[in-house]
Amino acid sequence: MAYELSRLDERRFEELCRALAMRVLGPAVQAFGAGPDGGREATFDGEVSFRPDWCGYGVLQAKCRRTAGGVADAQWLCQTLTSELDQWLDARRRRVTDGRIPQYLIVATNVRLSSVAGRGGIDRVNDLLSAYGQRLGLKGWALWDANQLSAYLDAYPEISRRFAEFLTPGDVLAQAMDTINDVNEALRERRSAAGAPKRRVVDWEPFDLGVHRSISPAEQVATTLPDYVGRSHDANLRRLLHPMPINGVFIVLVGGSSTGKTRTAYEAVLTCLPDWALEFPTTALALGERPASPPSVIWLDEAQRYFSSPHGEAAAVALMEILRSNAPVVVIGTLWPQYWQRFATQPNPGDADPHHEVRTLLARAVRIDVPSTFLPVDVELARSRSDPRLRDAIATAGSSNRVTQALAAGPDLIAAYRDADPYARALMLAAADARAAGRAAPLSATMLEHAAAGYLDEQHRARTEPWFAAALAYVTRMVKGVIAPLTPVRSQPDLGEPDGYVLADYLLQHLRPEQHMYPLPPQLWTVLLADPGPIEDQLRLAREAEERHLYRDAVTLCASPANQGSPGAAMAIGVLLSRLGRHDESDPWVRRAAELGHKGAIQSLAQRYVWDATSGQEVHEDPADAERHLRQLVANPDDLDSLVRLVDLLTDSGRSDEAHRLLTSRAEQGDPPHWSCWQTCCTSKTSKAIWNPCCTSKPPRAARSPRSCSPASWMNSAAQRRAKHYARPLSRGSPRMPSSTASNY
Repeated sequence: MAYELSRLDERRFEELCRALAMRVLGPAVQAFGAGPDGGREATFDGEVSFRPDWCGYGVLQAKCRRTAGGVADAQWLCQTLTSELDQWLDARRRRVTDGRIPQYLIVATNVRLSSVAGRGGIDRVNDLLSAYGQRLGLKGWALWDANQLSAYLDAYPEISRRFAEFLTPGDVLAQAMDTINDVNEALRERRSAAGAPKRRVVDWEPFDLGVHRSISPAEQVATTLPDYVGRSHDANLRRLLHPMPINGVFIVLVGGSSTGKTRTAYEAVLTCLPDWALEFPTTALALGERPASPPSVIWLDEAQRYFSSPHGEAAAVALMEILRSNAPVVVIGTLWPQYWQRFATQPNPGDADPHHEVRTLLARAVRIDVPSTFLPVDVELARSRSDPRLRDAIATAGSSNRVTQALAAGPDLIAAYRDADPYARALMLAAADARAAGRAAPLSATMLEHAAAGYLDEQHRARTEPWFAAALAYVTRMVKGVIAPLTPVRSQPDLGEPDGYVLADYLLQHLRPEQHMYPLPPQLWTVLLADPGPIEDQLRLAREAEERHLYRDAVTLCASPANQGSPGAAMAIGVLLSRLGRHDESDPWVRRAAELGHKGAIQSLAQRYVWDATSGQEVHEDPADAERHLRQLVANPDDLDSLVRLVDLLTDSGRSDEAHRLLTSRAEQGDPPHWSCWQTCCTSKTSKAIWNPCCTSKPPRAARSPRSCSPASWMNSAAQRRAKHYARPLSRGSPRMPSSTASNY
């Protein structure tokens, strides 16, 4: 996503660049605090993970423009860099006499540069860096503009969450939805697994594992699978499973939709490993928390559901640990080719790498490609079987030889949509748009009837005779006895008429590219607002509303989940109102989110500053309130940022002894972790603590122990350093939204 980096002031932008540098470049980075830095926000010396050919002394410079976004951004950056780099060429400058000329240079800026070849901002700045690179003797340089920084923030969301200035309601809602869904599913699986015997492969119904039902000549739902026709890839798969593996093995079947991947995997484990336990985790979080019990099969049908989730990297790490245990465990999954390409491709040097662990896992996998068509010999083998469904599928596929797709009635579903009259097609499109917008719960007949008007032209809306019953009958009619475009369901526990309708996934997959060409009709949106469904759907719809700039609707959709105790929804309302400048209305929602435990809300309340004209500095708006929230945050031993802020607050209020005791207690407990140290900046009036990486490699364990690293050794005087000040969060002083957006409230 694109982050509004212009919301950060210069100090906060430098903090952001230093945080990203620590992740992108690696532990060799030395970060510098606020104050004179000699043209350096951070440096590195040695090898870095950014580019394999970079090894030496390098400098990171941050250039922040508060009014970024104009056509003169590239010109401004070129002028700023020219002034900065000229100082490196002046031998009289202290940065030259007292420092080192860099071999590598990274320029980070919050302006968004054009990529037009030859005359765009990126090429203009790179040409400038190239010219100065020759004069300075640079071995390499890199430009991190707002687009590149946004990619890094997507790759490292733990950093973006620390900067509330560009936190969006969509971010908060997405996190809330993922947490609700994954935690609920993990708890459900944990309850079901507790004390329950393991289900063997032979005990599972194939349809429960994702195998598609097949066409039925009698126009009835098929309860049995058609005869299986083995192909060349089946032999390759079964050679991996027979004789039974004694160590972990990871197999991925790669092929398009309805090519037979899941059926191939099912037939293989049923034939070779029928008595092994089969575990089918339904979320990435459940996959990471539910250990395998060898010998067992871990079933990952549509593996992109796991690896694309916020917990996908953790799930990949958990699977790698299982495979490394040398226990008899078979992990078998299916993927579409485009997902394999997305996960397995190595990014360009310097680009974001959001799937590093998944790519490492796939490098260990055995890939088996499942072709989308039958070979002529396969067609003849299928035709020789006695199952009439195979012969019907061969006839439907024709010369394309796409027999498995025909068995799953995929072409017939598409044909049902294509051949429908405008009224039946309107019902299918309304159901598809509702799913795409976030309404996963079934749609009632009334909702479908009212929403359909948004998909009809003036001529077809001018109809007085009944039309809905005929259209509903058409879209609920079974196709080849397999599935209907819309399946009737009943959520109530008793028998009765259906109270909802669910669109077929196969049809949804093919309608998405088409329906994205249209705006969301207001008739459908009105229907969804009137009945947004369960809390998960309300959060998804709220995010959709925010992305469509329907901010009043987003607040309305968040209100019910927030009142039911969703911290993410409460925080989303606070962020939305704050972005519109309505701080008095925003504040109660942010405080409610903090009371519910939302870390972003707690951080926001702990970081509120106002300008003190007497001292000429930013001071806490409410020190007691800030201290209370900071103490909540420092309960997490890994939150060093909050510990720094709390020490700053205590020393600012003349409580240096208390700050010293706090740090001493942390040191005796082994904190801070890793290879960092604490330094104290002492003046005659104040003492402020800051945290800096103190070396580029891990010291010996003895040097990190509390005895050899006493508080006195790291609470030393460093008068040239100043404590970091932190900018106002969104709930205090964030920029107003454009008037066209604010008018939606």
